[in-house]
Amino acid sequence: MRVPEQLVERARALLLAAGEDGIPRWSFPALFGDDRMARAAITEVRLRGWLPVVVTRRGEHTIYRVAQSDEEYRRYRASLISRIRSLADVIDGLDRAWEGHAGRRVYQLRLWDEEVVDE
Repeated sequence: MRVPEQLVERARALLLAAGEDGIPRWSFPALFGDDRMARAAITEVRLRGWLPVVVTRRGEHTIYRVAQSDEEYRRYRASLISRIRSLADVIDGLDRAWEGHAGRRVYQLRLWDEEVVDE
């Protein structure tokens, strides 16, 4: 997704101004016009190495903010690495499933019918 430069710079400025409180995700549409674009702009801030943005929870709300401590940064980094490893396992399973079923198509006609396999 192409993120307009002014939006990336706005995300950086808002994150710096928000400080410890951060930016709640529910406010993204008002601040950025769209939730998806806001998340993409914040991702760009990270990708460019401008700010160590972490995602935290405050009650039921998701908050994006600049890491406030080395511990917070390391904890978030560890959660990303864990997610990457989990996704790698999913990809490996998907590859094994594809190799085991290559050339066969599986159809499910209706929920109450049995599976029909073309070979």
